[in-house]
Formats: sequence, structure tokens, C-alpha cells
Amino acid sequence: MEQPEYHAPFSEQISPDGTDYTTYLIYHRYYTTLLGGPIPQTLPMQEIHTILDVGSNVGGWVQDVARAYPHVHIIGIDIEENLLRRATLLARVNGVSRVTFQAMDATVPLLFPNNHFDLIHMRSAIFIPPNGWFNVINELTRVLRPGGWLNLIEFEHGLTSSAAFNHLMQLIAQPSTSLSASSEQHIPLSNSSHLYSRMLASGLTNVSYTLYAVDLGIGNTPTAREFVRELLKTIPHFKRPLMQAGMLDAAAFDTLFAQAQRDLMHPDMCGYAYIISALGCKNG
Repeated sequence: MEQPEYHAPFSEQISPDGTDYTTYLIYHRYYTTLLGGPIPQTLPMQEIHTILDVGSNVGGWVQDVARAYPHVHIIGIDIEENLLRRATLLARVNGVSRVTFQAMDATVPLLFPNNHFDLIHMRSAIFIPPNGWFNVINELTRVLRPGGWLNLIEFEHGLTSSAAFNHLMQLIAQPSTSLSASSEQHIPLSNSSHLYSRMLASGLTNVSYTLYAVDLGIGNTPTAREFVRELLKTIPHFKRPLMQAGMLDAAAFDTLFAQAQRDLMHPDMCGYAYIISALGCKNG
């Protein structure tokens, strides 16, 4: 399956403090390329002036949208204050205005008034526990103005030709593992199959979703090779949580991970995944 070629956004830079954000930016650009841009093309952007980005990290999405739509003001929130400091610095160095970043926990009531934003964007929300999604979406809906839009984006792995990698991903996706891992890791964990029903349950209307197929075969495009290489770098961060959960000992993890590396970087490797972009509108 042919994938679109990636054209680097302005936000792909090393921070002025020398920090390399390669992993985050590779995921950011991969998602943006596959989605055809940072904003769904069906949205009436002429009616959208205030945007909230939930889980901004170092602000790649925020800056891309600010450059593409000069009339909007965007607030990015994240629980990690160090990431927001870097996001603010990157925005300043890149000459991006009309963006602000605030430290805020999206799993508790937000510090915004009712009916405030025209568009809310949230991608790969691995920080939300399985039993917390209903409250989070209800809170996002509260701060969304009538007629405003909620855009949720999630990534779900399918199978690959590597049995070792498939096994590791099944273990990592267990709640006892994924929720104890660092929130700074960007390994995609599945929430995608629930987006549609969760948005309907929160009273949103005109709910729809678009499914994007992702070819992980590294022999097909340089972009996929880069993405898979960065994905492999995140897996060792889950070694300790897997051991603490009693799922694997150190030797078993090392054996599986070494095999997964060999498999996924082999030219004949094949595999697939999905990105789901769900949209819903708040009734007026």
C-alpha cells in the first residue's frame, strides 16, 4: 500500500536548549501526513477562532495549526510542565504567535468556562484510564461552545509478521502495564474502537469517523522505516512495568525484544495499523 510522502513541517526542529524531540516529532509528522493535514478538511475553519489542544507535548500540532490558520488562537494543555516550557520556547523561536500553553490535568475538571472553544483536539490520549473516558469527554463537551467540534484521534496496532513484536504489544496494552509507564512515552495504545460510542454517549451529534490504514512495512517507504525505528525505541521503557506486573522476567523480555528488533527491521517485514479520526458536534 503506497503511503503519502512526508514534507517536513516547520515544527520539526531541535529545541534551542539542545534537546532532541525526534520521537515525538516523528509520530507527529507521521500522523499529520497520513491524515492529510492537522485539521479535518470537513471542518468549517472560517467559523473556528478558539482551539484547545489536549496533551500538547512540545506543541508540534499547535504550531502547525497556527501557521496554517492565522486567524485562530490556540491553547495547548499538558500535565508535564517541562514539556510546556519547551513548547513555549519553540513557538517563540519559530515566530508563532496566538498560541499559549498551560499546565493542566485533562482527567479532572478543566479550568475553562462553559461554552468556550470552537474546536477541541486530542490525539493518542494514553493518559486516560479505561474508566475515565466518559468523564473526560463530558468535560471537553462542557467547554465546547454550541456548534463547536470535538476531534479525537487514536492509533491502533494490527498484526505484523513478527510474532515477538505482536506478543510484546499485547502485554504492553494491558492496563497494569500501560498506566504505570511514563506519560512521556509515545507508544500508541488502543482506544480507537471506543471513540464513536463514547462521543455518542456524551450527547454529541453529527458523530462520524474516518479510518486510515497504515502500512508498517519498512521496505515500502522511508517514512514507515523511520516510524518503526522510533517505535522500537519506546518499548524498553515498558520493561520494568512488565516485570512488576509479573508478565515477563528480564531475560524473557530481552529475548522477545531482540527478536522483535530483528523482525521489524528486516526488509521483508510487513504489518498494518489504523488511525481513526472521530468528529462530533455539540448541539446548539
